[in-house]
Amino acid sequence: MVVKLNLWYNKGMVSKKQQAKELYESGQKTKALAIVKKWPNLGLYRDDILRGSDCINNPRFYEQLGYNIDDCVAKCYKSLELLIF
Repeated sequence: MVVKLNLWYNKGMVSKKQQAKELYESGQKTKALAIVKKWPNLGLYRDDILRGSDCINNPRFYEQLGYNIDDCVAKCYKSLELLIF
């Protein structure tokens, strides 16, 4: 039987920022984004992060609105990187 250990097992208390940073560094950008987009104060990065997250979840809808999905997602990940590092 294989037991999957939690990424933060036995490290004590870990902040959401540290969790997001570790997920981003391990290549799990969408999971890091899911943590960060719930923060109440995203500052200047708010629109890019929320729109990019929505573009990942509903790409056809945002194409109909005239957004370039690849650009929105790239801006989102760049904003995410600037916010957590």
